[in-house]
Amino acid sequence: MERDQRLRKKALSPTAELKKLIDELESKPGDYEPIAPIAWPPLEVRIPESRKPRRTLFVTKGVLYRSWAWQEILPEDSILLGRYGIPTATTRKEISAYFSRAPVAIFVGDLDPLDLHVYLTLREDTPALRYGGLNDACLDFLVRNLKRGRRIEKLMLPMGPNEKRHFAILDSMVDVAALMGPWSRKFLRIGVKLELEAICNLDWFKPGYFKAFRKFLERTKPTAAPARARRA
Repeated sequence: MERDQRLRKKALSPTAELKKLIDELESKPGDYEPIAPIAWPPLEVRIPESRKPRRTLFVTKGVLYRSWAWQEILPEDSILLGRYGIPTATTRKEISAYFSRAPVAIFVGDLDPLDLHVYLTLREDTPALRYGGLNDACLDFLVRNLKRGRRIEKLMLPMGPNEKRHFAILDSMVDVAALMGPWSRKFLRIGVKLELEAICNLDWFKPGYFKAFRKFLERTKPTAAPARARRA
């Protein structure tokens, strides 16, 4: 029998794999949301009226700052920006302009592939953008503030096949452990995520946790530029 002389199919680069996934989800969304830039929803903005802003907080889910409003603990010295999904070029310019209005810009999103992707996108325009979470530092804070008998794993959700694929691609592009921490990467690698909605469930946490968590986020340290993924 003659040997098969066909060449092995060349593996796609992580960038090409990401583009392929984006295109597939555009035509057949399946079990996952689109990860191409989208014009909707519009950017939500809250600017402090009486004080010069000390920072800008960008949050990917309105549930977080609306919960702060409900608790009457909105920061009075911060610009609040809220938007879900990968922003278009126009929206990125708008976000970047707001970031420039305060000395510090902090990103807060789900512990999941989509919001990791959003952060990496925004960081291209604002290299000083700090990664406030969700990450290992947040997980440690949350665990210390859980009520007795509660476990952080019980607040997590399983990821679908395309969501796992999305993370695997990002994980091959950047050093996720260096950016978010090894604990966060471990959860994502086993296919579970933690969303902001879950940490707004005050029944799970000790009294005073929510305001303390907001102040914790405001103290986010500068974040080093995302490094390339290390080869296994």
